[in-house]
Amino acid sequence: QNNTLATCAYVNVRCAEGDESMTIVFMTTERAQAMSLQPKQDATLGTAFQRLRKKATLKDTVKITLTTNAGQENEINEESLNKDAWKSARAINFIDDGNEYQFPIHYNPPFLKSISIGRRHLVGCVLVPRLELEFSSPEHARVVWKRCHQFDPTSTTTTVATGPSYVPTAADVGASILCEVTPHPHPSSPHLPPGAPGTTGALGEFKRSALEAPNPSKRAPNTRGGPAASKATTDGSPADADVPVVEAFPDEAWPFAGRLAPPARNEGALRVCSYNLLCDHFCDCEWGRTCLYPYCPPAALSGHYRARLQLRELEHYDADLLCLQEVTSTSFYSYLEPALALRGYRAWFTARSRSSWGLCMAWKAEYFEERASRVLQLSDRAEWSAAPHVVAMADQWPEMKDAMSRSGTIAQVALLRWKRAAGDDAGSAEGEERLLAVSNSHLFGNPDGPHIRIVQSALIAASLERLAAQHAAQDQGRAPPFVLVCGDTNASRDSGAMEFLESGEVKRTHPDWAEGMCYRNLVTKDEREEHWHAGLTPDEHAEQRRAFVALASRPQDPPCSADRVLEGGQLDAKLLHKLLVRASLEAPPRRSTDADAIEFTVAGDEDAAESQAAADLAAAVAAGDEDGSVCYAGWFALAQGMKARNGEGYSHWIRAVAASPPIPASVGAEPQATGTKAAGPATERLKGLDLRHGLGLSIASSVEGATFSAGGKRALVDFILQRGFEARAAPALDERHWGGGIPTATVPSDHLAIIVDLQAK
Repeated sequence: QNNTLATCAYVNVRCAEGDESMTIVFMTTERAQAMSLQPKQDATLGTAFQRLRKKATLKDTVKITLTTNAGQENEINEESLNKDAWKSARAINFIDDGNEYQFPIHYNPPFLKSISIGRRHLVGCVLVPRLELEFSSPEHARVVWKRCHQFDPTSTTTTVATGPSYVPTAADVGASILCEVTPHPHPSSPHLPPGAPGTTGALGEFKRSALEAPNPSKRAPNTRGGPAASKATTDGSPADADVPVVEAFPDEAWPFAGRLAPPARNEGALRVCSYNLLCDHFCDCEWGRTCLYPYCPPAALSGHYRARLQLRELEHYDADLLCLQEVTSTSFYSYLEPALALRGYRAWFTARSRSSWGLCMAWKAEYFEERASRVLQLSDRAEWSAAPHVVAMADQWPEMKDAMSRSGTIAQVALLRWKRAAGDDAGSAEGEERLLAVSNSHLFGNPDGPHIRIVQSALIAASLERLAAQHAAQDQGRAPPFVLVCGDTNASRDSGAMEFLESGEVKRTHPDWAEGMCYRNLVTKDEREEHWHAGLTPDEHAEQRRAFVALASRPQDPPCSADRVLEGGQLDAKLLHKLLVRASLEAPPRRSTDADAIEFTVAGDEDAAESQAAADLAAAVAAGDEDGSVCYAGWFALAQGMKARNGEGYSHWIRAVAASPPIPASVGAEPQATGTKAAGPATERLKGLDLRHGLGLSIASSVEGATFSAGGKRALVDFILQRGFEARAAPALDERHWGGGIPTATVPSDHLAIIVDLQAK
């Protein structure tokens, strides 16, 4: 007679492993909650009955039992623990004055906690729901896609597709998309009766919908293509809509169509893609919109918009192995993970230290099986312990130690069993399997830290070598693993980091060590943004090296390599002081009547120029020898300071200096090769390490053109290195699609993906 229980039809029980309590919900015929309670899992069934009797205000004469079948047989003892009793039960029974009331029990019914399909929908770009499920899985859920017109969720809907994903078409432009999901139990679920409903929210709804659509609005839909441009919010979605409607794809053609053919699927073939996706933190902000990417429509900088384009691009490449950088947690969990899972990938996301963005490595489960994996915390001193020489140098070089500790850099390292390498997609026979050791990294981004990137590269290589050694010890007699090193190095090919990875060694005399002595930690956001424009570009960097070589070389000495001059070259401080004063007083150049000549006129405050030159020289000499000469480290500090003070005039200054006669320092009675010095105090003061590895890597990706373009800077900084393969890099993207800077409305990052087709040797 109790009103609460009189409306009940069945009981849902949620009992998750690891939870202290369980949830018991009495449901009505309309699938609404009538009553619920949360007893402890490890409490006895009798205590749960007492709480139920009190909450339902049942008379003491009412008998409550659980039975293991639909009848009254096999009653469960009240001394049983709740977690065992309710799992075994099929029905709960109430007996009152000869009247019997019985309700079936649904134990751990499929539970859909949340669903989302993202916030930007573009024609041609796949939609995959992000489902948070309990006691079910996406493959056991029924998904229905519907089109909703007139901006009204209650209006008539049209079913457009069923299945785990949907690609909007031109017919959807201006409409909203409704994703309706009904979870179903695993076939192995303990005892859900046939036809038991899937549930969400209150453990009772039959299905759940995700309507990513705006509130009723008079705003005309965007049918012209490209991101909505008017009234854009910070994430690029229209300001007068909670969530945008389906938008037409930009008018210009998708630039990646036909970039490369489908991958080979023969034995030993492998396609690899490395791609920096561009973190929202850098682009979807005021600085990104006004300084870094002013050429890009603001709405196209939205992470939601770019994620759609990136999914389409990755689907087109169809790589077997993906190494992605600058992946945000939102992008991964809302877009990448569900879409990659649908295509058969196993995706692994790792956030950087003290950050919400990081790295993602993904491989096709059909071809790879994880044997081992770990995250290298390259800013953690504990990680350096594997390389004692690095620890020793960090202790002697506090600035470097501080820089490494603050970097937050991580790397992913995995050892994968490659099923297809042995020609057996279902799994290699014993003794035939091959392993693949892979690293994915995004090295230190401060332009002043080339020495940090060298050390980080060495730590990654050491980890891969240890992984290979462990494999060799465990699987004696088998071929060594294939090796792939992928990522954004933030370094050009002539850098110390790339020289180390590609050649297998880097010497302590490499110029990057000397340049690292000028490292300046950029603590605040304002400092980092200012330094972006004040730092040397790759071309300027190369130009100042050439200038030093020209100034430090003595014409009367035999020729020697530029590296030798950078290693030991010295500039006469007094002559350099005069040169700095003169160069500072020269006005910006103007063309003379002779098209090939440049005139310089003297202008400016000579006293100020003298004072500035003296200050610059004092800092430069501090990095030089005891005799007051200036080594390369001091020269590099000069160039950096000039660029920071006068960015527009820097190129004129460096060319004026480089055009001057050589000013090598005196090196004593013994003649030295081309202005260099034998090993002496100055060379010894250049802090650095001789580093080596035995991986035997070679560059697999293209070494021409640029892979990064933003803020007026272009560089080739993304690489794939390999061991054990024949490599063929994908053709570069036509520059007309990105030559003016990226991202754009159709190119979603400031980096270009690099794709390599590999064939095992």
